[in-house]
Amino acid sequence: MTNQTTMLREIIEEHSDRIKNMKKYYPYFRLAETSLAQYRDGQFACLDMGYITLAVIRFFIEENNFKEKDVTYQEYYAFLKELLKRDFDLELEREEEQDLIAFLFDKLKNEGKPFSFDYYDPTDHKRKTMRSRFMDSKIEDGVVYYYITSDAIEFYLDTKEIKDESTINVEQLLLEKLISTQNFRGGTEVAKRINNEVGRLMRQKNEVLGILSYDVFAGVEAFEKFMGSTMRWFKEEQKLFVRNSDLIHKALERAESDGAQGDYQSRYYQAIDEIYQLELELKKAIARHSELLGACTVLQKKVGELVAKSKFAALKRSLDFKRMGQRLMERDRADLLEALVMPLFDVHPGKTLTLGRLEDLLMVSPEKTENAEAVSEGEEQIYIYEDEIEDARIQKNYILLFENLLQTLERKESFTLKEWQEQLLFQLGEQVVRNADYYSFLVHLAQKKEYNVRKMIEKPDTFLEEAVKVFLEEHKEYEEVDMTLTMLPEEELLLGEKMSVTNLLIERGN
Repeated sequence: MTNQTTMLREIIEEHSDRIKNMKKYYPYFRLAETSLAQYRDGQFACLDMGYITLAVIRFFIEENNFKEKDVTYQEYYAFLKELLKRDFDLELEREEEQDLIAFLFDKLKNEGKPFSFDYYDPTDHKRKTMRSRFMDSKIEDGVVYYYITSDAIEFYLDTKEIKDESTINVEQLLLEKLISTQNFRGGTEVAKRINNEVGRLMRQKNEVLGILSYDVFAGVEAFEKFMGSTMRWFKEEQKLFVRNSDLIHKALERAESDGAQGDYQSRYYQAIDEIYQLELELKKAIARHSELLGACTVLQKKVGELVAKSKFAALKRSLDFKRMGQRLMERDRADLLEALVMPLFDVHPGKTLTLGRLEDLLMVSPEKTENAEAVSEGEEQIYIYEDEIEDARIQKNYILLFENLLQTLERKESFTLKEWQEQLLFQLGEQVVRNADYYSFLVHLAQKKEYNVRKMIEKPDTFLEEAVKVFLEEHKEYEEVDMTLTMLPEEELLLGEKMSVTNLLIERGN
């Protein structure tokens, strides 16, 4: 009976979601079915609309996303003209060529209307219409620009990932489109896919290490292949991470502004929750991506050391220097050493230093003494990076401040930020207002108007709540604490010598 109920629930409740997932394919099959047999008496029946559709989508992805520019009709015209000549051997008169390319463009745009189809929704017991389009347009300064939609990008990615391009890059381009169209739930799914891709690359890096442990030459080949498809995209991927993080922050600000002005509270809270979920997932991806970058840097160093060690071992096996020395001594022929040593002076390996390595050198602090590092082939060493040390410091300071805030709430039902700061100065000294973590703590604290400790433990939805979660889990005495923050815009609180913030009224809830 339980299996029957589960099956029926999947059939009924998940039907709409499955249709939404399929809608991105519908325009392609509509276009692919288009026959040019009736156009100009079948003169262009050889043209394949499916191939042309995929080619145009790829062209728009290149221009819109990789080159970050919109496309004019003239640019589309030049691309399609070359495609028709190269792939279908079409040599046309000017007027005939213009008519054909315009006709194909109208088909791709569906004459400016979305592709639509009806489906039955078993939840609402009525028929509904699903709409999708591959191409859209906008007018800027009197010029019409065309751009690709998120449905088209997602459809193209499902067919095959783009050649010579990072999967993380392409997924982030799709994420950018989804954020721009306020599809935050879809963006969260894309961010999870980025996380999975980073995890896959980390596993691939470990596989390279495994090959290196038993076969250096095969390991070097695997390493070069891995780095060629991974490392060269890191800088571009980092830029896209920053850009998408900025878009999320702007979307959050816009949602909060709309929520403050409108009456649609349920929709507002849903949008805020979806944005927070997307932000948390993207932060995980950024952290894991930085971890992957550090691991690849360590891998580079390890490969160099293992290759040098292998070359030395191969030379030792080829020539026994000790026995050679004994023979020369027995013959009393020191002059033969010249034949052994001179070839080594003729070796002039060409070496270059990339700009990336120069940046690495500038970041290294010189030590008074150099100690040799033991390289083990069996296990990976655990490294602690500077950003991890900084994160640990920030978390420690946030916990200290938040604990003090909770303790103050236990003593007082309400107090102002000014009163609390005076208390901190008395307890911890002047260094509090000189610490940048104190300012960032106030910024994160002011993001929400209400705090419930139990909810913070169950589902932290801000950076501050994530930082103090472990502390709160260990101190159950604060579980029932509720806290509300009220802005006092008429009062300015001086922080240090040159900074000031709006005062806050902090109250304990019922």
